[in-house]
Amino acid sequence: MKIIKGGLLILNLILIFATFGAYAAPYIPPTLATIFPVLGLLSVGLLFGNLAYAIFWFWVKPKFAIGSLLTLLVGIPFLQNMYAFQGPSKKSGTLETLHLGTYNTQFSKPLIHQNEYSVEEMEEKFDVFLKEISYLDILGVQECGWRTAAHITKSIQFPYTHFIDNIYTGIYSKHPIVNKGIVDFGQRINKCLWADIAIEQDTIRYYVAHLEPNRYNGIVPLVHDQEKKEVIDIWKLVGIAQHQSIFTNKRNEQAQLIRAHQAKSPYPSIICGDFNDIPQTYTYQTISKGLKDTFLESGTGLGTTHGGLAPALRIDYILVDNRFSVTNHQVHQVPFSDHYFVEGEVQY
Repeated sequence: MKIIKGGLLILNLILIFATFGAYAAPYIPPTLATIFPVLGLLSVGLLFGNLAYAIFWFWVKPKFAIGSLLTLLVGIPFLQNMYAFQGPSKKSGTLETLHLGTYNTQFSKPLIHQNEYSVEEMEEKFDVFLKEISYLDILGVQECGWRTAAHITKSIQFPYTHFIDNIYTGIYSKHPIVNKGIVDFGQRINKCLWADIAIEQDTIRYYVAHLEPNRYNGIVPLVHDQEKKEVIDIWKLVGIAQHQSIFTNKRNEQAQLIRAHQAKSPYPSIICGDFNDIPQTYTYQTISKGLKDTFLESGTGLGTTHGGLAPALRIDYILVDNRFSVTNHQVHQVPFSDHYFVEGEVQY
């Protein structure tokens, strides 16, 4: 029995050290130590592990519970980017309101790769959902192929768009686009598009980014397969973990390029999209510094935006200039992609 308790205590100590590594992850560049991005990604699991240990030791040997309890308490200020309890805030009747959205649509693959409904039924459900969010002023999309674009065009009237051929990130707007461009990451698949959008007498700059995903084989493909069903198994998860540091570094470099471009903007800016990193990462710290996260300003709970791989995975964001007031944030857990649709409401 003593041997078992000793082994559990050693594992508990390893868990505590790993958890403190997760706390430090957002503040240590991934180029310095590859272990920290992995620990940051595992932060939710590490927290639940400490909670389980604290409960276990409380019943077996209460003094041993102190380590995990203190670890959880110390982590509260480090993890404030991971949860929110604010909810919608009161709107001013004298300010303009903008409804914003971001959605990685996964090429609408769940419309054709599922068993519960026919393709026609899923397409009809998707159209109904799009009509329900037709009040949006600006929508940023990632992994938006021909199928998704056809449904959006059919269901929502966006007079202005910014797309580039063979790039699957884009911007839909109900307000005039007066200037537009691209933040080029130097490869074809993942890009960041921007548009200067005129709203009444004002102009804002809207960025839509799709940062580098983790690839299980470490190779960035030249083109996306818009039809192939995506399957994640244990070996792909192992591959993703193996190559995590490569793509963490890429995402951080891309985040730096976006912020350097945004720093030169003459207009208030909004940066949204699929960043493929959770808040407890250096990438998030880089891209969100000095901006308001609509979830933290006006969201509730954990704000999960991805329906697979792991619980509490918030990787899709809307970040706004401090000149905007955030009045609402919602995540719509709809089944038309492996990501959820994220909506923010701001006033200016």
